[in-house]
Formats: sequence, structure tokens, C-alpha cells
Amino acid sequence: MPDEPAIRLTDVRVTAAGLRSMLLDPPVDAEDQAILDGVSLDVPVGDVLSVLGESGGGKTTLLRCINRMIDAEAGEVQVLGRSVRDWDVRELRRTAVFVPQRSYLFGGTVRGELIHALRWHNRGAIKMPFGEVLEAVGLSVPQDKPATELS
Repeated sequence: MPDEPAIRLTDVRVTAAGLRSMLLDPPVDAEDQAILDGVSLDVPVGDVLSVLGESGGGKTTLLRCINRMIDAEAGEVQVLGRSVRDWDVRELRRTAVFVPQRSYLFGGTVRGELIHALRWHNRGAIKMPFGEVLEAVGLSVPQDKPATELS
């Protein structure tokens, strides 16, 4: 189907208890706190998904569901119109690439780091002032603050 998104998540749910039981052998009792709850999104073919948010907010869990490092307890995760459960895991991970969370800062200011990042992105995509960009992604820090001081 030509309008099929590259990635589609529909009502995805992952809990702390479910995550621990998937990752630990034997499973450890854990609170049934939702890490992801009812997450739905479509990523069009050719787009790059960048997930931003607070530490512990479920960013890595979301990405791990997409390349099946973990399975969603509820909902559906699809890549190119197929459930991730129907893919060969190696083929899936070659198709939906997961870049681990790492901080690679060049020692400049927050503004300088954003300018550097935008060199890799479509410059026309962000048409708002840097202060508004920072606010939109939840960073209430001065543009001239050293980027290495961010956590």
C-alpha cells in the first residue's frame, strides 16, 4: 500500500513488570507502572524519527519495541505494514535501525550544538527562533549555556 507508514504504533503498552519479566530470568516482581501506555504514532517512509523527552520517560523502551528488542504487552507495532512479530529479527533490525542513546557534544553552547545538528537535517524544517525550538523540546536553558552542562 503506497500510503503505508514506515513505522506504525497503535495503542502500545509496556509496563515495568512486563519489561522486567522479559529481561530478567527468573522474572522479578515489579510494580505494574506503565512505561508506555496507549502510544500511537505513524512515521512516514523516508522520515527520521528523533525521540526527545525526560530521563526515564520511555524513549528507549519505545525504540526497543520498534526493533523488537522487547515486545509490547498490548497494542501493535508494525514496520512497513508488517507486525514486528512477523519479521525475522535480523532483517527487522537492518530495516528499522536503532541508534543507541549517547551524548556526543562538541563542547559548544546549546545554540551551537543545535546549529551543528541542523546541518544534518533539512534546514527548512525548523522555521522558529532557537528559543522557541528549545521550549518546544522542553529545554528551558539559555542558548549560550555550555552544552556539556546539560544532563
